[in-house]
Amino acid sequence: MLCIVGGIKNFGVDGSLQGTGLSSILGNTLLDQVNSFQNQLITTKSGSIIQCTKEFNNKIAINSVDFPNSQDSIDITITGKNLTDGSSKTVDGDNAHDGLGPEFIYYTDIAPTINKYGVSSNYTLSFDLKSKDTSKTNYMHVYCQNGSSSKYQIGRIDDNQPVYNGIDFNVSEEWERYSFKIKIRQGTVSDTYAILAFYGNYGTGNIPVVKNVQLEYGNKIHSYEEKKSKTITVTKDTKFPIYVDGYGEGTTITNSADANMNITY
Repeated sequence: MLCIVGGIKNFGVDGSLQGTGLSSILGNTLLDQVNSFQNQLITTKSGSIIQCTKEFNNKIAINSVDFPNSQDSIDITITGKNLTDGSSKTVDGDNAHDGLGPEFIYYTDIAPTINKYGVSSNYTLSFDLKSKDTSKTNYMHVYCQNGSSSKYQIGRIDDNQPVYNGIDFNVSEEWERYSFKIKIRQGTVSDTYAILAFYGNYGTGNIPVVKNVQLEYGNKIHSYEEKKSKTITVTKDTKFPIYVDGYGEGTTITNSADANMNITY
């Protein structure tokens, strides 16, 4: 069933939906792709006004820009929001000091993120990982835990029947980037934490070293570097609308000449 609250004006050449007052679209096909924010007016300290909307496939449409008299162009920086804390840190099982064997590490608690965005949403999880030794086993397990329980559990959504006790994947002794589309479900309701953990099987020497962990809202995966920011220059001769990859939920748009004015969707 498709239910649209608001008015559709037309469809953009890239498939984007344009209109006013759009609030929700329901249905198995479209629910994960549509998140429209119509007629967002962003006033920067320099005096520019950016009018934008959020369209299909996490794109942002910049529909118009008003320039101050003294400016003929403006730089607009779009920055994606990584939902995890301390994501660039490197955690080495040999130096984790978590009181457990080196084949196991805690990385970060994702419970605050899931508390905010909910278990019914799609997410992507990506990270850089290498193993110290794969001679005895070459697979790693990533999951959520807090001792014997966890507030939330994760599972891959590309499996026909996701099992929400984590993800097994093959590893090597060289740095590799791993990316998964995941679903999350409620675990132990009374628990407080859902700590993202990596496990290589005790006594095997399959010790994880992890960095650049990235949790994104939605089902589009970006590289860690790509996620940081993208800047475009708009002039008075620019033809609108301009479609820019919005990097998912939590995207900010700011005039790079004045970083004090951030608007977060």
